[in-house]
Amino acid sequence: MNLDVNFKNITPHKLDGDILLKTINAKIDTALMKKDFNITLPKTSFVLNLDAKLHGDDIDYAYKLNSNLANITSGGKIIPQPLSIDIKYGVDIQELAVLQPITGAALRGAFKTKGIVLGTKKSMLVKGTSDIGGSDTTYKVALKEFQPQSVLATIKGAKLQKILYMLGQPNFAKSDLDVNVKLTSLDLKNLAGFLDIDLKNGFINSKDIKTTFSSSTHVDLKGKNIEYKTAFLSNLAKLNSSGSVEPDSMKMDLKYSVYVKELALLKPITSADVRGSFRLNGNVLGDKKKLLVDGKSDFASSDTSFSAVLNNFKPASLKASMKNLKLKKVLYMLKQPHYADGIISLNVDIPNVKSGRLKGTVISSLKQGVVDSKYMTKAYEFSSPMSYTSFDMKTTTTLKGDLADTKVDFNSNLLTLDIARARFNIENASLLSDYKLKVLNLDKLFFLTERHMKGSITANGELKKIKI
Repeated sequence: MNLDVNFKNITPHKLDGDILLKTINAKIDTALMKKDFNITLPKTSFVLNLDAKLHGDDIDYAYKLNSNLANITSGGKIIPQPLSIDIKYGVDIQELAVLQPITGAALRGAFKTKGIVLGTKKSMLVKGTSDIGGSDTTYKVALKEFQPQSVLATIKGAKLQKILYMLGQPNFAKSDLDVNVKLTSLDLKNLAGFLDIDLKNGFINSKDIKTTFSSSTHVDLKGKNIEYKTAFLSNLAKLNSSGSVEPDSMKMDLKYSVYVKELALLKPITSADVRGSFRLNGNVLGDKKKLLVDGKSDFASSDTSFSAVLNNFKPASLKASMKNLKLKKVLYMLKQPHYADGIISLNVDIPNVKSGRLKGTVISSLKQGVVDSKYMTKAYEFSSPMSYTSFDMKTTTTLKGDLADTKVDFNSNLLTLDIARARFNIENASLLSDYKLKVLNLDKLFFLTERHMKGSITANGELKKIKI
C-alpha cells in the first residue's frame, strides 16, 4: 500500500491538502474473514486507488476499486459539515454468485448500475440506470435522514428468463417484462403509490405443452390497503382478479374468474385426463380469522355454486349446490363412454369439515336416467339387445365425526335397490351396509341370463368391509 498525504492547512473550514492512496498485489485474508465474520470468500485480490483533494470545506475525490468480486467507481464532491454530497458512482459485478457469502442472497449473473448521489442529510437523491435482466432501467430514490422516502423506477424490455436466472430459478418461461413503480411514501403504515407490471410475448418452456401468454397487473398502495387488478391471458386459460388487501390483518375483498377453453390441454400440468371447457368466478371476503370464498361455475353445463368458510386459512365449513348437471356431458369431460343420460343434482351442507369432527349432509339425485342400451349391448357383448332401461336415484349422506351414513333409493324399470344405512368409517375405511334388491320382471334380464324367466325376485342382506 502506498499512501501519500500532503496537508498544507488542517484548520477546520480552511483545509488545504491532498491524499493519494494506492494498493498493489492486495489480497483479502479469507481465513480471517471466516474466523471473525463467518464469511467464506473465494480467493480475492484487488486494486484500490483513491485521489482526494481538500479545499476549505470541500473534498473532491476519485475512487476506484477493481477486484474479482466487483468493480466500483465513485467520484465527486463532499462537504462533511454540514453534510452535502454531489458524486457519481458505478458498480460492475461480473458474477453475483461470488457475493452470496456477503449478501446472503442466492443471486447469479452479471449486474451493472451507475448514477449520482446529490443532496444533504435532510434531503438526498439517488438517481441511476441499470441493465438488470437485459433491460433499460432507470430509478430515483429520495432519502431523508438516509431513510428512503420515495421511489420512482422503470424497467423496460427486461427478459424474464434472465431475471429467473439471476434469482436462481429454473428457466420455465420466457417473456418481455416492463415495470413502472412510483412510491411516494414507504411508511409501512401509510404506503402510497402504484406499481405496473406487464409481461408480453410470453412462452412457457415445456416439452409437453406449447403455451403462450401475456399478463398485466396494476397495484395501488393506499395507506394500509393494497388495491390491485390483474389479468393473465394464454392459449390455455384466462385468469382475472381484482380487489383490495390489507397485509397486516390479511383483510381482503377480491373477485376472481377463470376460463379454460379446453381442459385437455392442461393434462401435462394437472395430470387430470379431462376435456371440455370450464368457467369459474367468485369472491373472497374476510380476513385471516374468517375468510369466505364463494363461486359459480358452468361445470358440464350445470348451474353450480359453492361457499366455503376458512378459519386461519383452514377449511371450516362448506356449502355447495349443483343443478341440471348433464350426465352425458360429465361422461364426455371424464373421457368415459356414453353409458347413460340423466340430470344430476347435488346439495352439500357441511357446517364443520374438520377431520374427526365432521357434521353435515350431502344429498344427491339423478333424474330422467336412461341407459344407452345400444352401447351397453356392444360393449359387453350381450347375445341379445339390452332392453330399454330408465332409472332414477337419490342418496342422502349424514356426516358425524368420522362416520358417513348413507341412504340409497335406486329405481328402474328393471330393478330397485334400497339401502337404509350404509355406514362408512372414514378413519379406518370400514363399511357396514344393509341392502334390499328387487328385480321386478326377471324376463327383462334375458339379455344377461339368455333364458326367459317369469316372476320377480327379492334379495336382502348385509355388506361388510373391514380394513385389514
